[in-house]
Amino acid sequence: MTEVKGQLDQAITLDMSLDDIDDLPAFVVPPTGAYSLKIVEVGQKEINDHPAMEFKFEILSIEEMTEELDDGEVPPKTGDQFSLPYMMDNAFGAGAMKELLRPFAVKLGTSKLSELIPQLKGMMIIMVLKRTYDKKKDRHYPKMKKIAIL
Repeated sequence: MTEVKGQLDQAITLDMSLDDIDDLPAFVVPPTGAYSLKIVEVGQKEINDHPAMEFKFEILSIEEMTEELDDGEVPPKTGDQFSLPYMMDNAFGAGAMKELLRPFAVKLGTSKLSELIPQLKGMMIIMVLKRTYDKKKDRHYPKMKKIAIL
């Protein structure tokens, strides 16, 4: 039995069938509700020529979904991921990121971003999200409403 090495949640062997291999996690915009999450990545990026901070999350469990799904929409599942980007060149983006980070600053005892950000990966939280719809872009966006660190 030959084993394929790499960063996987399961060991893959050449004796397996494709049906035995987990599907890729979906990248979703979860409906309005409460979710248990794990922070999987935090980093700087550029979005449409604007500096931004992006926080990526993995859904650990759905605590409550308070929004009806769109026709044909599949509900999110454990392992799915989504991100919250914050534009850093305007007061609304920076202020919204500050609201997200405030409970982490209290728990970790620092408000300095260079000390705070590296400690976030892997932390477990419960987040209440509101999903909004942009008619011009014809897409949904997640917005953090409340957060609690586990």
